[in-house]
Amino acid sequence: MAVHYERDSEHVVLVTIDRPEARNSADMEHFKLLRECWDRFRDDDTAWVAIVTGVGESFFSGADLKTYVPEITKFQREIAEQGKTEINGYRLDDGTKAVLRNYPLDKPVIAAVNGVTRGAGNNMAFAADFRIASERAEFGCNFVERGLMAEASAYYLPRLVGMAKAKEMILLNPVYTAEEAKAHGFVTEVVADDAL
Repeated sequence: MAVHYERDSEHVVLVTIDRPEARNSADMEHFKLLRECWDRFRDDDTAWVAIVTGVGESFFSGADLKTYVPEITKFQREIAEQGKTEINGYRLDDGTKAVLRNYPLDKPVIAAVNGVTRGAGNNMAFAADFRIASERAEFGCNFVERGLMAEASAYYLPRLVGMAKAKEMILLNPVYTAEEAKAHGFVTEVVADDAL
């Protein structure tokens, strides 16, 4: 399994995205696994707070577009043809629920951003209650360069940094270091890599 769920004795859950060979990006399977982690956390009354992080040099680089786009396109057809909402445990909204978009969760989530984050990885980090970044973390909204809509980032960013900075991030795709992200107000704290 490339998404790990661990709960300690202090009511803290650690969700780790572990797919370094793909920069911790997600195909349908990994979006499903991540959504299942959030479902498990939501439903466990003894789990009070979650920390989400990645392994290696990336936090979460969003959808693995080479595999995810063909998979989700085929899956959408199957769902429509069969008149179902779920097939083999997969749901059409796994990709959005996995990154906490429109996900009903009344417990705090901390994004421990250990490295590069892009696309849906930003969406999940921005949806978290706190974003703690290592010194090597960097943030970039690369939706525009891929011809995609940054709908979740467009929702969260104005609330975090204001409309002007949000438009700059979404439309111009600058890459921000952890310190720049903190200065702009969308990172709570920056810590040394080994302290994250």
